[in-house]
Amino acid sequence: MKSKLGLIVLFIAALFLFLGLTRDRDKIVAVEVVENTDETAVSIDKPEQGIVEIVVRKGWTLEEIAQGVGMALKDLVQLNKLTSYNIYPGQILKVKPYTAFDEVLVSWYGPKYHGRTMANGEIFNMYDPTVCAHKWLPFGTRVRLTRIDTGASIEVMVQDRGPYVANRHFDLSYSAAQKLDMVEEGVVLCKVEILDWPH
Repeated sequence: MKSKLGLIVLFIAALFLFLGLTRDRDKIVAVEVVENTDETAVSIDKPEQGIVEIVVRKGWTLEEIAQGVGMALKDLVQLNKLTSYNIYPGQILKVKPYTAFDEVLVSWYGPKYHGRTMANGEIFNMYDPTVCAHKWLPFGTRVRLTRIDTGASIEVMVQDRGPYVANRHFDLSYSAAQKLDMVEEGVVLCKVEILDWPH
């Protein structure tokens, strides 16, 4: 009888000891999970300000993209942790637009393209003062362009692709060009500011 009672007491003590260790182990694991979650939130959930992503299309080069978004080539390579200058269609690149320089050549387009489908799938309306084209910036990117010589300013949204003339950065609709009083000149130098982009 004493031996049975001793075994029961021993079993109950072992059970309490096991439950106590398990409870303590769960506490430790819970602390580890919380700590890891906090570290993850700090490193991943706070993207760097001013970065947008672009999708590489056939024929694009890294040098053209850097020049076309106003970045230094070395900064573009470093931001994307690239080991070479080789890129491929469909590759996603991070860019910080117009950090190396903010003065660009701006042109306009109108009658020849009026009523045609833009690269974003919508119909081009040369009388819409919000339309602009850019070769790389994502559709929906809002931009302020200010003429260097006159101070005239306009806010536009990237809705089309272009211009495809070397060293030009933005193509404006006819109406937007009118607001900048640049229709006759055709090409003007502007300061560019990125106001917002699709998130």
